[in-house]
Amino acid sequence: MKTEDKKLALKIGLLIAIGIFFAITVGFIFFREEMNSLTKAIVDQFGLFGLFSITVIMDTIIQPISPDVLTLGFSMAKSNFLTVAIVGGTASILAGFIGYSIGHFLKEEGVDKFIGQKNYQKAHTLFVKHGFWAILIGSISPVPFSAICWSAGVFKMPWKFFCISIVITRLPRFLLAGYIGTLL
Repeated sequence: MKTEDKKLALKIGLLIAIGIFFAITVGFIFFREEMNSLTKAIVDQFGLFGLFSITVIMDTIIQPISPDVLTLGFSMAKSNFLTVAIVGGTASILAGFIGYSIGHFLKEEGVDKFIGQKNYQKAHTLFVKHGFWAILIGSISPVPFSAICWSAGVFKMPWKFFCISIVITRLPRFLLAGYIGTLL
């Protein structure tokens, strides 16, 4: 991938991430009271262990809801945003490792049958040519994080690059979500 293409892809990924945070923030503003009471109940009932557990589950299983919502909520419930962000980010990284392992276990044959040959070829090409960037952009974009991690395992992305890319994207993402939660 050319340097210009990498810069463009990174800019697009950052714009998408900013858009997602903006949309979630607007949603929290409009439903502030409801979200405060819901997250207060979760914080009171489960605490940081609940945040950690739910984030691991949400980021391991392919589903459309991002755990950023929990981080925002916990920060809105007046929890220490730095603690919340570190717990959520660590849980997300652990979920990434689990997702990579699931993908590695499924192997190419299992995924080919699950997503179809056309999508399989696209994903394979993406990871062979741009594995690091796929993880980097996928970690901050609306694409389900678990799908990216599973794909990295299936296509045997080098472990070192996988680890670096999720650590440098997931922790800052959760820090931003936690900080935004303190502003709401």
